[in-house]
Amino acid sequence: MLDKVTNLFLRPTGEIGVKPYLIGVVGIALFVVAVNTFLRALTPGALSFSVALVFPFLALYIIYCVYGKRLHDMGFSVWPLTGLITAELFVILGVMLAFGGAEYFEGFAQYERKAVIDEAVREALISDYQAEQAANMGTIKIALWILPVLFTAWLAMAPKRPRKIKE
Repeated sequence: MLDKVTNLFLRPTGEIGVKPYLIGVVGIALFVVAVNTFLRALTPGALSFSVALVFPFLALYIIYCVYGKRLHDMGFSVWPLTGLITAELFVILGVMLAFGGAEYFEGFAQYERKAVIDEAVREALISDYQAEQAANMGTIKIALWILPVLFTAWLAMAPKRPRKIKE
């Protein structure tokens, strides 16, 4: 049992079918929820900083292990996953700029690099940005979830690569 879990989540080589892939996707979701819950429960300090620092890299590695094996099963390399992550970074930047980020940066750009900004102005810029983000959170969440959900669904529904018969 432990060997199967280790193989699924921590070994990037090999291939997996749809059922183990879906188990892996659920496992990744549970892992992310568990770590986020753990981080929220911790008081700020060295432990929470260390976990928050290591978590994204560990999660990305686990994602590459599970998704990569499914991609290999379909006859692909992990480049489609790398492309998805790159595209998602562009979506994040676009969402950030579209929903208050451009105004936020514009507000701070009018000051010299080392200028002292009045605390009231700084707080107003930050609160305007946060209000814009909060007001559009539904749209933001949809925009951020579209690519990963479609990619996950594609991997779940795509057929296995036909095997060549050795002569």
